[in-house]
Amino acid sequence: MICCFTAIAYLESIKQNVLYLLVGIGALTVAFITGFTTLKSGHFARRQVSTAALLPYIPPIAPNTLPVEEVLVRGSQEPTQEQRTVLLRAAGEKDDKPEQLLRASVGEKEAGT
Repeated sequence: MICCFTAIAYLESIKQNVLYLLVGIGALTVAFITGFTTLKSGHFARRQVSTAALLPYIPPIAPNTLPVEEVLVRGSQEPTQEQRTVLLRAAGEKDDKPEQLLRASVGEKEAGT
């Protein structure tokens, strides 16, 4: 009887050790993949910096240095109507018909309560 309990306990300890081993292998795999990805990202960043260093510097263009024909300027005119009369209307004016206005509708079931 004692022999069975000892064997069962031994098997449980083996299962536990195998589980620890699998978790350790998984953690090492994740660490290796993370390190490899970090290394490759560093190489990629260095390569991009060296590529950018080879590009010639182009100074910004000041608008005063260009001829008038090459400068695009948005045309500006005075508004034909005063904005106040176009955007605002008197409170007494109503151009909208009541049938065309949107209203919230209440369901028939809710109207009775």
